[in-house]
Amino acid sequence: MKSKFLLKLLLPVLLFVIGNSVFAQTITLTPVVGSMNSVYSATPTTTTLTVSATGLTGATETVTISTPVGYEISLDNITFSSSVNINAVANDITPAQTLYVRIIALSNVGTYAGGNISASSASAATQTQATGSNNITPKPITISAPTIAARVYNGTTAAGVISLGTIFGLVGSETLTVGPTGTAYASANVGSHTSDVSYAIADGSGLASNYSALATTSGVVGGIIPKPITIAAPTIAPKEYDGLSSIGVVTLGAITGLVAGETLNVTTSSSGYSSNNVGAYTANVIYTVADGGGGGLASNYSNLAISLAVPGSIIPKPITISAPTIAPKVYDATTTAGVITIGTVSGTVGAQTLTVTPSATAYSSANVGAAYTSTVSYVIADGSGLATNYSALAPNNLTGLSITPKTITISAPIIAPKVYNGTTAAGVITPGTVVGTIGGQTLTVTPSATAYSSANVGAAYTSTVSYVVTDGTGLAANYSTLAPNNLVALSITPAPLTITANGVSKYHGDVLASPVVGSTAFSSTGLVAPETIGSVTITYGPGALAPAPLGANVGHVVASAATGGTFTATNYTITYAPGTLTVIPNTNAYLSNLVSSTGALNTAFNRNDIDYETYVLIAVNSLTVTPTTENQFATVQVRINNTGFSPEPYAPVLSGAASPVMTLQEGDNMIDITVTAEDGVTVINYRIKVSREASWVSGGGGGGLESRSLGDAIAKRIFNKAINSENGPVDYTKLPQVQFRDIQNRVQGTTPSSVSLTSIMPDITSKGYVAYNSSPKDLTSITNAKEVLAFDFTSNKEVKAVAFATKTLGELYDHTKPICDRLKGATLLGVETIKVQGFEFIKYSIKNENGQKEYATSFTVGTRSGRPDFSLQSIYLTQDYANDETMYNFQLWAGSTSLVTDMVADILTKLKAVAPVNVIKSSALPTTYVESGKREGQNVNLVVKNATPNTSGYFKLEDKATETSSSSVVRNIPFTINANGKTNVIIPMDDKYESTLTMYVGGEVKDVVYMSDGTWAVDYNKATTVLSSFNVVNDSKRAYSAEEYPLFRNVELKANSSDFVSVVKLLRGGGAAADLTAFKGLKFAASGGYNLHVTLVKNGITNYNDQYATDVQLELGQQDYYIALDKFKSASTSASIDAKDITSIIFTVEVGTGRNSPITTTIANVAFTKEDLNYLNSLDAKAVSVYPNPVTGNRITVNFSSAKAAELSLRVTDMNGKVLTLKQVQAVKGMNTVQVPVSNGLTGVHLISLDGSDIKYKTTKVMIAN
Repeated sequence: MKSKFLLKLLLPVLLFVIGNSVFAQTITLTPVVGSMNSVYSATPTTTTLTVSATGLTGATETVTISTPVGYEISLDNITFSSSVNINAVANDITPAQTLYVRIIALSNVGTYAGGNISASSASAATQTQATGSNNITPKPITISAPTIAARVYNGTTAAGVISLGTIFGLVGSETLTVGPTGTAYASANVGSHTSDVSYAIADGSGLASNYSALATTSGVVGGIIPKPITIAAPTIAPKEYDGLSSIGVVTLGAITGLVAGETLNVTTSSSGYSSNNVGAYTANVIYTVADGGGGGLASNYSNLAISLAVPGSIIPKPITISAPTIAPKVYDATTTAGVITIGTVSGTVGAQTLTVTPSATAYSSANVGAAYTSTVSYVIADGSGLATNYSALAPNNLTGLSITPKTITISAPIIAPKVYNGTTAAGVITPGTVVGTIGGQTLTVTPSATAYSSANVGAAYTSTVSYVVTDGTGLAANYSTLAPNNLVALSITPAPLTITANGVSKYHGDVLASPVVGSTAFSSTGLVAPETIGSVTITYGPGALAPAPLGANVGHVVASAATGGTFTATNYTITYAPGTLTVIPNTNAYLSNLVSSTGALNTAFNRNDIDYETYVLIAVNSLTVTPTTENQFATVQVRINNTGFSPEPYAPVLSGAASPVMTLQEGDNMIDITVTAEDGVTVINYRIKVSREASWVSGGGGGGLESRSLGDAIAKRIFNKAINSENGPVDYTKLPQVQFRDIQNRVQGTTPSSVSLTSIMPDITSKGYVAYNSSPKDLTSITNAKEVLAFDFTSNKEVKAVAFATKTLGELYDHTKPICDRLKGATLLGVETIKVQGFEFIKYSIKNENGQKEYATSFTVGTRSGRPDFSLQSIYLTQDYANDETMYNFQLWAGSTSLVTDMVADILTKLKAVAPVNVIKSSALPTTYVESGKREGQNVNLVVKNATPNTSGYFKLEDKATETSSSSVVRNIPFTINANGKTNVIIPMDDKYESTLTMYVGGEVKDVVYMSDGTWAVDYNKATTVLSSFNVVNDSKRAYSAEEYPLFRNVELKANSSDFVSVVKLLRGGGAAADLTAFKGLKFAASGGYNLHVTLVKNGITNYNDQYATDVQLELGQQDYYIALDKFKSASTSASIDAKDITSIIFTVEVGTGRNSPITTTIANVAFTKEDLNYLNSLDAKAVSVYPNPVTGNRITVNFSSAKAAELSLRVTDMNGKVLTLKQVQAVKGMNTVQVPVSNGLTGVHLISLDGSDIKYKTTKVMIAN
């Protein structure tokens, strides 16, 4: 049973497997038979193949036969598509069915690669047969014959425009684009030609590639016709009259229309003018064209049209006439020419004649002469010929024509007696009457007579008179000469002579001696030249006596007894005239003596020496002078003129009497003694320069730094002086005294290059001064100085003069006292030269900020190995110095010029003892310079002194922004100044550290000044501290108040220390002291933690431990701090600080831990303020007060202070923190009062709190019993 069951199950499966194995699904495709090539548009060529199928799964299963791209298939050879379907019948397609295959109808020309024809069904495997490659070839087309239009000749063989024939063979309405091209004609000339036309076809509505090419059409007839040409209007040149009517020469117009490069030959002809006489006419011009150049053929062009009515003319024929003649004529007072005889006319046509009438121009003069010229001109009229047919006759110029003189006579003359004149010339001649002139003409007759036999007075002289005839109203040349006359009994009479005594002037008070024999002080009138009078005797009247008053004394000078010389008295009648004696004011303005109450002057008095000097000690504070005049009428005035002060008014002084007492200032005092002569014009100014010993001048120990940017060194020097308790005046008991005897005993060397700086330092101890060596020790390490010496010459421990010198190699020590002192606020009163031992040295007059005056000079002495002399230079600008191998650079200053001069003289004496001294370079004194300068706030204020007409210039500033900047920035600031005056110039500096200012005026450097703010510097113990960074930064956003003394720039400090780090700020450039008495406190912002010890350094306190200081505990974050000045305390006194001489402020960060700790500190916005900081600090108290407390009413009054305006929140809470009242409060700077309402029934202890975004007040308890 089980076996049968299994059989039933497996039998259908076995049958299925067997069926599928025996009856497989098959499709059969036979190969494609034949080619499918065809011509475009022809009926496509078809080929056949068969398809059959057996055992298909579906009884009517569809078999799909598909063609490749470009082919189509059909079951009936009528309807074609890309594929066909055949349905099986009883699972088979039998018998095999025929299929028709072709290239798709109307396919374009080309090769159709084809592919596989595939037959597929749902159950049978796909069968394929290849179609092979088949072609569609172009369809042949033809075209009918074209035509070629005749074209105008253009010099080329190109065919004319081609008109296409008709194209045959196109499919349907398809068109093609056809471009014809004709071959060139055999010739470019006019005529009939043939051309072969070929065609290029392109797509139209049909594709050109579907058609065959068009065959060339040969021998198409075309032609070239003549090219039209035109000619511009010709011109006919005028022709000379020749008796004919033919036209003149024709000039052709331009021909238009010729082919480029071709020309034609054109000739003309004409029928002639309408007349043969002179006139304007027209004529027609006819052209004949012939072949020309460049290949131009007449046959290729049209004929030229006749030019009608072309204007022309016949002009007169030139004729000439031979030269005429003009006969000479006798003078008749007219310019009419003589008789004219004309020449022969030439140039008429044939036998024609003309009538000629001549005329001659007048002579240039009617006078006698033989070189006259005249121009003969002609008027012609008709003869047998017409005058209009001929030109005018040219005039003839004749020369050498003449007029001859007319004869005249004169009656007898007379000669008048003459007055003696020292010559033998005859007297005045009166001529007779001239006879024979024409009409009313006159002649000028000048007679001359022969000389007499003697020049002296007499009465029997003879003379012959002859005549020179010159022009009158008539000309002498037109007449003959006159015959001479002889005269007798002629005479000479005596001449008048006046002798006048010269006027005489005498000075008031003088006496003139009288008489004066042999005097030449006279003049004469009437003396015959060159005769002379030797002398006269002069007698003076009373005006010559001493008492005679000022004024003129007429007739007080009398002359007499003329004698000598070359004159003869008998030839004259002599008259004597007196002169005037004038008494005038005296011009003597000399002194006979000048005495000073202070003692002898530097040189004995001499009337011709006007400048004197004297030196007095500090104890002498006044003087008088006694001047004595040479002349009793001279007047004297005296005044004192102190440098830097306005001159005192002049005071009159009697001759021989003492002047009023004059007060002497320290330094140079100029006493002006002005003597005015009686004339009020003659003035002599005598001067005494009184050098009064100064009470003291600045010492040499603090100098030498400020001319260069050495601000950090200045700060360290001042800081070290302060902490080493060296502030205040120099303690000379601690300095070595200079022993010049020892110096003089040292070997100085025998050549300039072997001298030492010590050996040439000046010595003025002979004047009673004690010299101390105050040489600064730090300069050789921070400057180019190899050696530094400073000697302070003192009296009673006060400095009277200083010699400061450095030794440098190859370059100048860039330092002058004016640069240094102007940085510290001094005024450069004047720059001049002083002469010492024949050498000129620059001299500065300086007034320091405290009013003290100093006089200084700067110069350098140079040496070079092998050179036998010293070089010397003393120049205002350091940049103008010439460098030398070894240079000794001197700065000398004192309270008087005489002490400076004495030091210079001593140096020169020591130099000359070794070798000659020669100036190698010099320069003119500055005409424009900076008188003073001061850093005030964000500006540098300068006073420019200008002694030129220039009114503009500029400063070149080399700015260093901060103390730690690595480079400078250059900027130019233009300025305007007053001509020949002073001008304030303001230079903006913001918060920059320092600047070197070079002043240019007129394109030249005039001055250089160095202006600096007080320096920031750092100090620390290198054994206990490592400094990581110290930066000084600018703050462009900082706002400044007029109520503050700001310390510019901020500092950032990083270090590791177990001890301290100090930051030092000088208050002014150069370490000058500042007066802060107007300020009440110090404020700044700082961060970094630790204790900040702040010290104010007063210049007047020597012991550093006695300086005023205070402490501030810094927060870690940046905070603002306010310290009243009375919070600064001194260990030596309980008195408040007197802030009149503060030089610097020191911020010392004190670690205080005893171990190495990091320091990161900033100090910013430092300023001394006039605000009451005690009051401001009270505003920082973070506490509130409540009134009343306990509260029994319905309102609480809350009082609190605020350091600034702020928005705060005030809360009333219970003890559990519940907010009962919240009130927003707008606080103002200062005290504030707020009223807070209390609810009824509220009792118990409550809390009042007040806070804002950056502030919190202490919470206050309040008892409410309501």
